[in-house]
Amino acid sequence: MIPMPSSTFPGLHSVLFASKEAAIAHQDVISDNPKLFSDLITAISYVLDVQEDPRLFHAWRVAAVAAAMAEHILPGNVAEVFYAGLLHDVGGMGAFSHIIHYPTLYSQLLRPEVVNHPERGKEIIQGIPGLELCADFVAEHHEWYNGSGYPYRKAGGDIAPGAQLIRIADSIDLSRRFRPEVQPEDTAIIVQTVSGLEISPEVAEAFRLVISSEEFYRELVDDSRLYGLIERFESSTSTPIFPPNSDAVSTVLTVFARVVDSKHGFTAGHSERVSQYSVEISRAMGLSHVEVTKVKYAGLLHDAGKVAVPRSIIDKPGPLVGSEIVRVKYHPVLTMDILRNIAHLSELAWIAGHHHERWDGMGYPDGLRGEEIPLLSRILAVADALDAITSPRAYKEKRTPAEALQILHEEAGSQFDPQVVDAAHSVWGSGRLARAA
Repeated sequence: MIPMPSSTFPGLHSVLFASKEAAIAHQDVISDNPKLFSDLITAISYVLDVQEDPRLFHAWRVAAVAAAMAEHILPGNVAEVFYAGLLHDVGGMGAFSHIIHYPTLYSQLLRPEVVNHPERGKEIIQGIPGLELCADFVAEHHEWYNGSGYPYRKAGGDIAPGAQLIRIADSIDLSRRFRPEVQPEDTAIIVQTVSGLEISPEVAEAFRLVISSEEFYRELVDDSRLYGLIERFESSTSTPIFPPNSDAVSTVLTVFARVVDSKHGFTAGHSERVSQYSVEISRAMGLSHVEVTKVKYAGLLHDAGKVAVPRSIIDKPGPLVGSEIVRVKYHPVLTMDILRNIAHLSELAWIAGHHHERWDGMGYPDGLRGEEIPLLSRILAVADALDAITSPRAYKEKRTPAEALQILHEEAGSQFDPQVVDAAHSVWGSGRLARAA
């Protein structure tokens, strides 16, 4: 599970990882593992909801309410409803500001990118092995029982049952009804007014039953207790069955990377390229398959904490100042806070969270120097810089690969590990980095 933030995200990460040896003490733990899979899906839903205020939790509330209703009227598909609830807005990533800004059907229908997000979400989720039924629920979660919804204008029994459960949970949270100051009976009354219109009478009754549980409702509306509610659903629902020879975890990590990169205008594909560059550099340095796999996944996840940095800062055309610099330098800490609580990926937190350390000790967040910095972090640092230099940004034009390599060599021994820079140069000269790009 990912951490529950308080006033700031928890974390004296250097206490949690007292040494780099502690961070790499595990064996090859990257495998298609049920706990890992469910934690990753939960983390993606969390990241989707991070705005300037990191305590939105819309997807978590939708998933909890929809899954609780499924236990009453769709008991054979509780897991599918839960995962679909967590990912129901994944199709909106990068397309528009958060769905909470469009709480009514009318406001949503005015925005084509909003109308298209259920189908886009289906396409994304269909690429994750084992979530095919979840994809159908996501595709139809904005359909209304009376046929006035979107994108297919389905009505009545033609709508996937799980989609109706997500529909009412989504609708009520968008109208800000899952709040401590709102009484559950008042929310139930509102749901009755849309029975037969937005949702079926059966779904309305299931909602009433779920929301009438005072303990459930108090957990739902209390951010500090919502963590436990989601964790219980993770533990009690079955994990999707993965097809033979599928790499579900790798697929989900790639979706995670795309969600992170979609948060800002100039970073599409950045994490995937950093991952690919890091893999090629690691191979050139003769690292083992296990280490190459770790750096591949760490590259996909290295900027997870950047989702909490406002777009106005990341995409700022001029130099950052004061508090803006502080916000940017905090993102590796948040990356570690997110990753260290995903089952079996805690060691990647240390690797991903130190890709802004410098060889001369002047980096952040911990000011590590030389070989105090994990080798895989040093590789990520070079790969990250290589992509940043050769990609357009609001504050600069992109440079050629040759110019990028020259810059890396100029900074070798100060910002970067000279051996890693040499490896990057050799790989680029062979053409493998160009193919990865």
